[in-house]
Amino acid sequence: MQDLINMLGQQVQRLELFEVVAWFIWSHKNRLRLNKKGLPSENFFEAAKTYLSNYQAKRSMSRMKQPKENTKWQPPMEGIYKTNYDGAVFIESGEAGIGVIVRDARGEVITTLAEKILYPGSVEVLEALAARRATKFAVELGLSSSILEGDSEVVYRALQASNWRHSSIGEILKDTVSMVGSLRTFSFSHTRRQGNNAAHALAKRAIVSFPLLVWMEHVSPNVSPFVISNLSFDE
Repeated sequence: MQDLINMLGQQVQRLELFEVVAWFIWSHKNRLRLNKKGLPSENFFEAAKTYLSNYQAKRSMSRMKQPKENTKWQPPMEGIYKTNYDGAVFIESGEAGIGVIVRDARGEVITTLAEKILYPGSVEVLEALAARRATKFAVELGLSSSILEGDSEVVYRALQASNWRHSSIGEILKDTVSMVGSLRTFSFSHTRRQGNNAAHALAKRAIVSFPLLVWMEHVSPNVSPFVISNLSFDE
């Protein structure tokens, strides 16, 4: 606790962060008392910063008076598949989920994947891992052409510009670029969360994966509503 106070004492206006870290410690203690796995103590600070940052971002968005843009999933061209991916963090268990969904030009589901992994320490790294897993999945399926789409602008811009050699996600994106070369044609695409909600629901579904679940030509019930709503795209 003294280390926590010293660490936060070096930050400016970090009372909220202190409270979140303290809550993480309290939650971790309770999970250990119940013989449940908790987040490693060395990850408390980074996980708390991520949690607080996401909360503040959502709070800021809720205060905005301007109407939100209604982003919808858009189908690929005929003969090309779209592979959407996303990640989700399970703070209390120190784990994370990766969701991948492959659809054709009619919006029909080819296959989906939900995989549980250890939380890598940051959302940026998690999204990079999701992009790599989606690429590997597309290659494993034997797809010849695919658009790889996620809602992380950081990962998308890095993949587009190959600006990853000296970043924290450089090696992961290097693997992604290497694998995607196995496809005859490919491209990277970015969408907002609303346009990626099926992949996000799959990522959250991964919390009950052991550690991997794959569905062929259908999805789990909690993901179906998002897939159905996506079928209402504009012609």
